[in-house]
Amino acid sequence: MAFTAPQRDYDIAEAWSNLIESAYGTPLAFTDLDQRSYFNNPEAFRITKQYETDGEKFGKGHDQATSYRDTARDLRLTRSGDLSTAIAGRLLALLNGDVATVFDDPAWDHTFTPKDPADGLSAPTTTAWLKESEGVRGRAHSLALNSLTITGSNQQAVQYTAEFIGSGEFTAGAHTSFPSLATELILRSGDVAVLTGAPASAVAFGDRLLDWSVTFNNNLKDALGYFPGSGLYRGRIFLGRRTASITLNAFADDSSDLFDLFLDGTIQELQINCAGDADNHCNIKFPSVRFNAGGEPRYEDGILVRPLVASERDIFIGQAGATPSDQPWQIVVRNAVVEYLATPA
Repeated sequence: MAFTAPQRDYDIAEAWSNLIESAYGTPLAFTDLDQRSYFNNPEAFRITKQYETDGEKFGKGHDQATSYRDTARDLRLTRSGDLSTAIAGRLLALLNGDVATVFDDPAWDHTFTPKDPADGLSAPTTTAWLKESEGVRGRAHSLALNSLTITGSNQQAVQYTAEFIGSGEFTAGAHTSFPSLATELILRSGDVAVLTGAPASAVAFGDRLLDWSVTFNNNLKDALGYFPGSGLYRGRIFLGRRTASITLNAFADDSSDLFDLFLDGTIQELQINCAGDADNHCNIKFPSVRFNAGGEPRYEDGILVRPLVASERDIFIGQAGATPSDQPWQIVVRNAVVEYLATPA
């Protein structure tokens, strides 16, 4: 039979939800998977598996394998694209695990902060319907967000890259009510206000920036998800140490201010406020940062650029005078979504 139906990268598709699973391993219904957005990379999800054979066992009278058994499965997914306030809210809810929401007519303000370990170490999980091809499509169970990177440069759209870890279970099947593409407000780098300075006294710094990048990492305990009785798939996913890192590539002026920030390790408040319109924004705030990793200065089109880098060791809970004083970061997303981190009714 002739090969006549190759599958294209443009045929890849997916559907997500603003809800989280009521319990790990309990996938959301198709009717809950009602969110659909554009994305940049046509990367398919990746399933790996562990298995056993008797190839290296003794007593068979030969050195070849005669038996086979699956022992564990793992699913990973990476997505990147233009950051909208709808995508930002969905990702930041999974990343942080804690949200306070207030209504500011006609929009909703969602304040995301890292989940208190006293409330449990289980990461929030969701379900996604993923289509690789007409023959390979279905629900990926219990996706937890391991890391999220947000970047901005010039007049481009603000970009995100999200890395997910699933339970390993994938239930094949077509989406019974596949949603239409949403009309979303994309955040633009040209509308981003970056502020730095002493805590509670940050001032505009964006005109000196070439680009910026923020990475959050949940350092999920993926190996601990398998335990006696969990079967072929993970039965849980625990949060690791929540960390962040920051890179600001800034133009030097005729002062030594950037050099001094690096040498002195001076506490700085950093705000990255991604404006959209009156009803849409994403404001990232680090109340207390030290740019202890200076990076290598370089010339960009003949202009001196000095990187300001804060590693995971340089992000602090708010120091004296900082707001918030009890968190390493706080992110406020305004959009039309009423609620995050809710389970199905």
